[in-house]
Amino acid sequence: MQVIEGTKHQFTANNENIENVEEFNFLGSYITDRGGITKEIKRRIGMARSAMFDLNNLWRSHDISCNTKIWLVNCLIFSIATYGCASWTLTQYDRTKITAFELWTWRKILQIEWRQHKTNEFVLNEVKNPQSLVHIVTARKMAYFGHVCRRDGQCLEKLIMEGRVPGEVAVDHAHDGLITSRR
Repeated sequence: MQVIEGTKHQFTANNENIENVEEFNFLGSYITDRGGITKEIKRRIGMARSAMFDLNNLWRSHDISCNTKIWLVNCLIFSIATYGCASWTLTQYDRTKITAFELWTWRKILQIEWRQHKTNEFVLNEVKNPQSLVHIVTARKMAYFGHVCRRDGQCLEKLIMEGRVPGEVAVDHAHDGLITSRR
């Protein structure tokens, strides 16, 4: 089978064909055949927003200090939004979506409506949160990268990260040497 953009590839494992799908959920993360992470980020943000709405009474409570609410957001909400983020490859669009969600969250717990015309800098100063959510995602990605780099040389994750995937490549000489499959 020839490797061409937009075609379906046939994979086998233990002499059994593996079904081709465009997207699936694997260990709580959304995987697409395109390799992009935008859908997963949108899904994670949607789940975190839902958790925010479920805790509306908590955010509106005057009996809970702002510092406690910030701590709860970091523990409960942002952990949902960033689950599996160590393997994300972020585009600028993704960074913008994450930042917008973070600021929406802070405005929600501070009870700042959009009609009040408060700047993002004002909101961030109010929560006194030293790290942005995008920075946290980047730090986790770097920590995971360091972890994989320190592993034994035969570790599959390290081989993939270095671009050395084990196996043999079959070359189709009838089609000008195009790579046709990986065995």
